Amino acid sequence: MNATTTAGSNKDLSKTVFFAGYGMLLLFRLSVLSLLAFPDGSIQNTLFHFGSLLVLTVSSAISVFWEKTPITKSCIPGLILLVVGIIQLLIAKDALFIDLALVFIASCDIDFREIAKFTLIVEGCGCAVIVLSSLIGLIPNYYNTRSDGTVRYYLGFTYSTLLSHLFLNMALLVLYLRRERIHYYEIALLALIDTSIFLFTDSRNSFVLGLAALLVAIILKNGASGFFRCFGRCIQHCARIAMVLLPVISLLAALLYNPHSVAWQSANKVLSNRLAQTSASVDRYGWTLFGQDIEFVGNGLVPGGDGLTDTAAHPDGDANFIDNSYVHVLVINGVLVAVACWMTLIIAAQQCFRTNDSWMALILLVVALHSLFDPQLLQIVYNTFLFVIWRSLGSHGNDGKLNVPYRPVK
Repeated sequence: MNATTTAGSNKDLSKTVFFAGYGMLLLFRLSVLSLLAFPDGSIQNTLFHFGSLLVLTVSSAISVFWEKTPITKSCIPGLILLVVGIIQLLIAKDALFIDLALVFIASCDIDFREIAKFTLIVEGCGCAVIVLSSLIGLIPNYYNTRSDGTVRYYLGFTYSTLLSHLFLNMALLVLYLRRERIHYYEIALLALIDTSIFLFTDSRNSFVLGLAALLVAIILKNGASGFFRCFGRCIQHCARIAMVLLPVISLLAALLYNPHSVAWQSANKVLSNRLAQTSASVDRYGWTLFGQDIEFVGNGLVPGGDGLTDTAAHPDGDANFIDNSYVHVLVINGVLVAVACWMTLIIAAQQCFRTNDSWMALILLVVALHSLFDPQLLQIVYNTFLFVIWRSLGSHGNDGKLNVPYRPVK
């Protein structure tokens, strides 16, 4: 075996270990969103989570100490993110950024397209198992009813909207991977699944955004000349504008909300009371430099809690949950993290414009709009494109896409 073959074999091992750890992390995050989870706060959950992070750490160690991957200044952002994660864990009791740091560090030499395909398989199979288990009675299929009588089924998850949010991420991954090569029957199939989930869950935000993304995909698919070329650049401009304005609009809405104004009342009703809840939490907690530990409670079920709602399980928690991702990060994670996230999103959108990548711009625009209504911007199980957004910090656009240079699998 020559030296080249040995190096390639080592690299395959590092990649295999990464996907093992990343797959464990995805399954852990999926499980805690479903009724297949171990009880909330149990030792099993802790070990599942810790085990996935340990495997990711081993992957990085193999890369550095066995494969002799050089440690360069490009590693500095990942190490900074890890330090931020430790600070967040100590202050806000939130391990989110430790997860992200270890995933990003371990995956820095892996093509995003491979990560996207792997995520589609794991999330798709995981969601299918959860939904099927609820439909055949292995786990309960809870539901709630809107004031207008609409029934919303949970389909094995801890809340009715979660499956729709997960599917939106998967649909965007398909668009990223297929791009102009996507067939109309694939778009129709995605639209059919999106609509079916909506009929069961009445999850409107992800449903509408998913259909809108598929409609735009049809237009982008038809070429890059004439009107279609102008349309693509328009999408890129919209993504740039959205990344700048939507966080500002979100914060201003929280600060200026007036419950006595008819206009504000109407907007709040359309947004399912999100404005009132976000405004109340901003007034109560404000924001700090490094974040704060706040126990918000929502309408969902406690994982492994036998139908126990989050509100009932934590009666002292604050029910004014912040659904807006931009304000949620600001209040929970602090000013420094919020500004850093905002700048990174702007850089990613700007990179799409420089490289004329209308497909990635469409995805970022959908992510930005979805973040107005749900707090899942920084959760990798809902937003696989965090890999792409993170890599934009070190991308020079040489390959025309926001990812590391492509390395074909041999």
